[in-house]
Amino acid sequence: MKDRHCSLLGAALTAFALCVALLPAVAVSATTGTMQITTDATLTEDHSGPIDVMADNVTLDCDGHTVTGSGTGHGIDVDYRTGVTVRNCTVSGFDMGIDLQTSDGNVVTGNTVTGNSGDGIHLSFSDNNTVTGNEAHDNGANGFSLNGGSTGNTFTDNTANDNGLDGFLSWESWGNTYTANAASGNGGWGFAFAPGVNAYSRNYCTGNRAGNSMPSGSCQEEQVGLVNTASGEWHLRHSANDLTTFYFGNPGDVPFMGDWNCDTVATPGLFRTSDAFAYLRNSNTQGIADIRFFFGNPSDIPLAGDFNGDGCDTLSIYRPSEARFYIMNKLGENEGGLGAAEYSFLFGNPGDKPVVGDWDGDGVDEIGLHRETTGFFYYRNTLTTGIADGQFFFGDPGDRFVAGDWGIIDGVETPAMYRPSNTTFYFRHTLTQGVADFQFTWTWTGAGAGWIPIAGDFAD
Repeated sequence: MKDRHCSLLGAALTAFALCVALLPAVAVSATTGTMQITTDATLTEDHSGPIDVMADNVTLDCDGHTVTGSGTGHGIDVDYRTGVTVRNCTVSGFDMGIDLQTSDGNVVTGNTVTGNSGDGIHLSFSDNNTVTGNEAHDNGANGFSLNGGSTGNTFTDNTANDNGLDGFLSWESWGNTYTANAASGNGGWGFAFAPGVNAYSRNYCTGNRAGNSMPSGSCQEEQVGLVNTASGEWHLRHSANDLTTFYFGNPGDVPFMGDWNCDTVATPGLFRTSDAFAYLRNSNTQGIADIRFFFGNPSDIPLAGDFNGDGCDTLSIYRPSEARFYIMNKLGENEGGLGAAEYSFLFGNPGDKPVVGDWDGDGVDEIGLHRETTGFFYYRNTLTTGIADGQFFFGDPGDRFVAGDWGIIDGVETPAMYRPSNTTFYFRHTLTQGVADFQFTWTWTGAGAGWIPIAGDFAD
């Protein structure tokens, strides 16, 4: 049998101490006090107290068990180490959950850090580490933080929800990569980088109080919401002020979002089929319409978008019985009529569900269609009659579609669908066939079949 090394610190420790073997990894029973890791170890029960990694090239596998503290110190400490892996741990009740100081080439994966008074996972003066598949939620400060000139670190598939400050913070660090991470409901920014240049792609933000990202572009800037058409209640889930809720319109109105006054902020619009009027509001607050005008026929489907690239959204029409689009590059006013369409074109089949998006990133919105009979999404890159420029399978019958520049922030919009049966949004980051790149479930009480998805940049 190989030699074992056991370490016990503190006067009030219980009878159990961590004993680790070189090979194989030792199974560790419940302990109280400070654990010291000198070789590979796997927890078999929860541990009360901090864990210090004291050697290079070792793995701490908590195997789903919890490491709890009394409000101070670091839950798992990796200082001046390399080649260490920390995985499958739930860390709660410390000042800082998992801390790497002056440590390079380590892996932190599959951990949950929650209920710590400071940061969830923190790296300082540490390079070339991989932080992947972790969740940091309900911590007092940042979900994930990086500082001290740290560089070459990779953050992938991590989630930061409902932390007191930022979801992901990089301070005075550069050359780090953030890919496919998500930040939701944090008290500060979703992603905050200052100063320092890092690479980011396919990150997703939702409902962070200070805003989604600083600088702009480190995560998707467009958001989604839901409208309860039975009550006229709007819920903008990805607002810069967390969850924004207000009433606008009457039961049965058809909701949509657009930038009606050209200030880059999307605000509500309604089409009332009972009188064929459009009602538009220039702020995401409760109140009466700022603009109203006669618009189309009661059976028409309103389409909001920037169809001429001037930076302002207008309303156009899809007439399902004709499979024809009628494009208008102005808004009506003074409660009058909008007038005749500037041009029209055919695309798709009667019964297709229309979606507006900038599919080629040229600053002009175009048309997409979801065909429920086949589950295919079709899009055209010009506002003209013709066959689809691209198509792919995405979604089920009954899904409701919106579009936005999420995931890969490059000016190209891609579809997302809301599935009423499970109140879940599914996002596709490219105009290609495949499963959803990201999804989240709407937890607002009562969200269901009668709720309509909306999309846009809601932030002031």
